[in-house]
Amino acid sequence: MYHLFSPFAIGPLTVRNRIVRSPAAIGVAAAGGFTTPALLQHYLSWAAGGVGLVISEPLHVHPVTEPGSAGLYDDLLTPDLAQIVQPLAAHNTPLLPLLSHAPLEWATVQTQPLADICELFVAAAWRAHAAGCRGVMLDGAAGSLLHQLHSPLVNQRADEYGGLGRLRLATEIVAAIRRWLGPQFLIGYRLVVDELRPDGITLHESRVGARQLVSAGINLLDVVVPTDPDQLIAYFPGWQIPLVESIRGVVDVPLIANGTLGDAELAESILADGSADLIGLAQTLTDQPDWPAHAAQTLDAISAALHASA
Repeated sequence: MYHLFSPFAIGPLTVRNRIVRSPAAIGVAAAGGFTTPALLQHYLSWAAGGVGLVISEPLHVHPVTEPGSAGLYDDLLTPDLAQIVQPLAAHNTPLLPLLSHAPLEWATVQTQPLADICELFVAAAWRAHAAGCRGVMLDGAAGSLLHQLHSPLVNQRADEYGGLGRLRLATEIVAAIRRWLGPQFLIGYRLVVDELRPDGITLHESRVGARQLVSAGINLLDVVVPTDPDQLIAYFPGWQIPLVESIRGVVDVPLIANGTLGDAELAESILADGSADLIGLAQTLTDQPDWPAHAAQTLDAISAALHASA
């Protein structure tokens, strides 16, 4: 069996293969963040197409005003989320809601009390559990409040949430969810490992941060790097893999790799050599929900050609 299609255990959860639909805003939620038929159809297409794990688009833990944004900030949204979770479960595809808090204004980041924000995440995780989810992801990727706090480009607080404590809120949220929902509830984190900018997040400190998150109770790390068209960086297929491998060296939880990995042979080789445990795809699966079937056909053709030439 190919690595790409082998079952894999992520903490208390076992997925049918290593293909992950990475989170990306879909933008078709109803006012207030509620599910629409169009939104449900997107999720069903990935499950029916054979994706092993779906991470939702950002679900905001506070009231949303941006049109099309989804939310999980109110108990009324719990049965709404269940409308997605249950059909996906019928396809043996678990959904991990991505709990997110939108970024704050620059000055507010420096002064905002953070205890109430922790409570928002814990309440949203409880709603996800009540909707039938086996776990959640926490959004520390670019464009989120947790990324703002992690980044020295933004967070210049002089209290315990600044300096070496820039991941403190994230670890407090993880620990609080773990206390409420126990060891059988999966908690993942989208971690920016390098901002590729002077004075930004560095890989060295992210290696330390990854250990802090795992110690707090994280079961899964989604390794991400912000992309900026103004930066002179070659975004070739697999360009983030060396960064994933560096995080691999300091933690023992599963890692999701991202970064233009829609070539089936490349994805298989990344898993085969142990550089990552799961392959994250966003635009590829948006364009081609049945990519898993095509990937299997590609790998079969390559295998057949190798055997024929042997």
